[in-house]
Amino acid sequence: MKSTIKINRQSFNVTDLQLINKVDYSVNRDFKLGQYVTLNSGGPKMMVLNTFGNDIILCYLDENQKPIELTINRNCLTPI
Repeated sequence: MKSTIKINRQSFNVTDLQLINKVDYSVNRDFKLGQYVTLNSGGPKMMVLNTFGNDIILCYLDENQKPIELTINRNCLTPI
């Protein structure tokens, strides 16, 4: 027996949409070693481990308290 999923699609006029968040690019993005940051879109608190140009190496703890390391562009981050 196959099941089908109905997808509801709806078009919107741009004048019907409302801005709910705006990134403030005037925020100082000169991150320092040990500084805490988060993604502009939200997420866990992360610590800056190193910087290479626009790339920031970060570390955060997952739900099992295991350290996770990742590299993200500095424009995607906001200081806490």
